[in-house]
Amino acid sequence: KVVQKVRAANPQNRLQIVNIYGPTEATIQCATHFCTDTESLSAIPIGTPVAHTQLYVLDHCGHPLPTGIPGE
Repeated sequence: KVVQKVRAANPQNRLQIVNIYGPTEATIQCATHFCTDTESLSAIPIGTPVAHTQLYVLDHCGHPLPTGIPGE
């Protein structure tokens, strides 16, 4: 909903909306996703990992999930 509000407030689309993901415990960035005008606004991906890192999305039991599957 935040992305929708930002886009509605900026009809000329002069802003680049970026989803930056990182752990709550620290102020660090571990993944970045540049939002496009054509993607679904209901689910914005956490993005791709920063250089020389890997991301693991886990299920509720802590097991790795395939790419594109929502998790914890």
